[in-house]
Amino acid sequence: PIAIAHRGASAELPEHTREGYERAIEEGADFIECDVVLTADLVPLCRHEPNLASSTDALAKFPDRRRSYVIDGEQVTGVFSVDLTAAEVATLRAVQPWPFRDQTHNGRYAVATLADYLQVARSANRSVGIYTETKHPTWTNALPALRAANSTLEDILLAALAAAGFDSALGSPGWRQRPVFLQSFEAASLRYMARRSCAPSILLLGDWEDWVAPDSNLTLAQLTSEQSLSEIAGWAAGLGMSKSSLVRWQPEAAAGRYVSTGVVERAQSHGLQVHIYTLRPEPQFFLPQLAQHYELFLQEVVAVDGLFADHMPSLQQW
Repeated sequence: PIAIAHRGASAELPEHTREGYERAIEEGADFIECDVVLTADLVPLCRHEPNLASSTDALAKFPDRRRSYVIDGEQVTGVFSVDLTAAEVATLRAVQPWPFRDQTHNGRYAVATLADYLQVARSANRSVGIYTETKHPTWTNALPALRAANSTLEDILLAALAAAGFDSALGSPGWRQRPVFLQSFEAASLRYMARRSCAPSILLLGDWEDWVAPDSNLTLAQLTSEQSLSEIAGWAAGLGMSKSSLVRWQPEAAAGRYVSTGVVERAQSHGLQVHIYTLRPEPQFFLPQLAQHYELFLQEVVAVDGLFADHMPSLQQW
C-alpha cells in the first residue's frame, strides 16, 4: 500500500511546513498531504483548518483578528486564514498543536503555501505524490472574496495543480511521473473537480458519533451501501476512511480478535481503493486491545490500498 505523510512529518515537526514535508520524503513517504485553505487575497495555504490558532502563533501576532465563524454547523473561534493576507501569513510561524509531541521546533518554520508544497514534491530526487484536500469547500466558497472573484476553492486548487503538472489520470504515464489524489469530505466538491480534471478523487468518510457528510447529510452507513458505492465508483478512485470503521472487536472465549466490518471488501469489489487515516505512533491512538495497529491493515485483517501516517519511520518498518 502507498504511504501517505499526514500533514508532513507531523509527529516530529510542526505540521504543514516545508521542513515537515521534506522530512517525510526523506523518511520514505510515497505521498505528502496538504489540506488547502485560502488567505483573504485568495492565496492557497497548507493548513489543517482555516483557524490558525492552534497550529501557529497567529493569536499572539494578530489578536485584533480574532473572529468566530460557524463552519459545518460548529462555532469556531480563533484567527482565520481568510482574515489575513498572504503577506501577513508569511510572518506567522508554525507550532506543534499536540502538547505531548516535541515542542522544540515551535516558532522556527513558516506556514507552507500550496506553491511551497508543490515545489517540495517536484524537487524531490524521486517521484513523490501530492494528496490535497479541499477544506470546508461549501463554507469557503460562500465567502465574499471568492464570490467577488467569481471563483471557487476548487478552481484555485486545480489551476495550481495543472500548472505544476499534477493533473493526470490515475495510472497514466503522466500520473506515475506526477502522482496526485484529490480528497474531500464533500462529494459535491470532488464531483465538481472530476468534471474539470483527470486527477483521481478520494471521498473522505467520518465515523465519529453523529457524523454526516457536510454537503449531503448522509451517514457512513448510507454512503457505504452497495448502491452508494456503485454511484461513487462512477466518479471517484477510492474512499478515505477512519481505521476504526474498518474493523470491530469480536470477543472470544480466551480473549478476542479484530475482524473486518466488510466495508473494505465491499468498496474494493466496486473498484474503489481504500486509504485509511490516521496511524499515529503514540499508544493513545491505537485501537483498544492493540499493542500496535499497522499489522491489522496490512493483510492480517483487511488489506487496504493506502495509509495516512503521522510518523513515516514506524510505518515503514512494517
